[in-house]
Amino acid sequence: MVKGNRGIDILCSKDPTAKVKILVCYYQPWSLPSEDIFFPIQAAKSSSGYNLQIQGDDIGDNISSRNAVFGEFTAWYWGWKNIKTLYQNLEYIGLAHYRRVFALNEPFKCETAIPKKYFPEIEGYETLVMQKLESKDIILTKPVLFGVDLKTQYEKFHNASDYLLLKEVMHEIYPEYDKSLTEFFENDNTISLYCCFISKYNRLVRQPLEML
Repeated sequence: MVKGNRGIDILCSKDPTAKVKILVCYYQPWSLPSEDIFFPIQAAKSSSGYNLQIQGDDIGDNISSRNAVFGEFTAWYWGWKNIKTLYQNLEYIGLAHYRRVFALNEPFKCETAIPKKYFPEIEGYETLVMQKLESKDIILTKPVLFGVDLKTQYEKFHNASDYLLLKEVMHEIYPEYDKSLTEFFENDNTISLYCCFISKYNRLVRQPLEML
């Protein structure tokens, strides 16, 4: 865990009373979102060697230097530890990517190739988010259906020992989740991928990250 030497910079905020923010992870120059609901953040800034002139994940309480291990979760960690400093009234928070964002109103359609470095403009995005969350705890990507359970799928493309280590650590620290973990990985074959989500801050963001 690293404590930054500088204070938290508000580089993209216009309304400190905002109740919903969606972090958008950047690793390279790309178009920035126009809607204030989005919060662009440069992930892996401490080791990238360049400055995108947006909020970095390397100040305040951060793990930016460990991005090679944790990926976009260094930006997510930054949001968990620091974003409430900027938006004390925050009730909802999300994570998206510079090339990946939820289309909440209807499937995105275009008749020509999508331009490089393009970030779609979705009018009234915050209203759409709030409408979705009135009846849901979390917004996720459409689930992917595999022909095998998630454990088998993971073992086919990754290190099988990762899952065994996860089970061991979870049992040691949170044994009450043994049944849920096994049910999810060994008896289910659907999963929402891409590490994109929007949720209520306290219920589905702060608690899981404290666990991790």
